Amino acid sequence: TPLSEVATTIENNYGYRVEFADPGLASQRLTATLPDPSLEVLLKALEKAFDLTITTQRKTIRLAKA
Repeated sequence: TPLSEVATTIENNYGYRVEFADPGLASQRLTATLPDPSLEVLLKALEKAFDLTITTQRKTIRLAKA
């Protein structure tokens, strides 16, 4: 799944807006099954899988390369 689709899922399911610091991140692909549907677990998995720094401010999540 491209990160752009993961971002859409976060926006639809959790009510956050997702921004990519680098537009190229949106096309990176994620293949995973997460046993826990919490946003916190999903963000931690994204951080580790793509070496990202994820910041949350108000209702916006920003994904950037670490």
